[in-house]
Amino acid sequence: MSAPLVTADDRTEHDLERFRNALGEALQFWGHELLDDPGTEELAETARVSGRFMARQVGGRMSRASILLAGAAAHLDAVSELRNALPDVRRWHMSAALRAVTAARSLLAGPARA
Repeated sequence: MSAPLVTADDRTEHDLERFRNALGEALQFWGHELLDDPGTEELAETARVSGRFMARQVGGRMSRASILLAGAAAHLDAVSELRNALPDVRRWHMSAALRAVTAARSLLAGPARA
């Protein structure tokens, strides 16, 4: 019996789903309740709203986190625009969005600097 054929596109779609789930979990740090299976538009809007909230706060860390979240939203917007084409580019944007959200979260969760 031969193994089922797995194409690069199958792996890419699996990666995109994994990134969407990870982004949904990471964005819950800001108190957002997301759907069980959030789409990229919903994730982008959640990152954008969180970034706007952070921008209103005073402090260097908050400002930097806001910029990172705005960048994540821009990457997610690109994924939405490239919906049916260029799977590797979509995966790169999803990865970049996850890195930005993770960096913003780490920035706020890290120890205070003197």
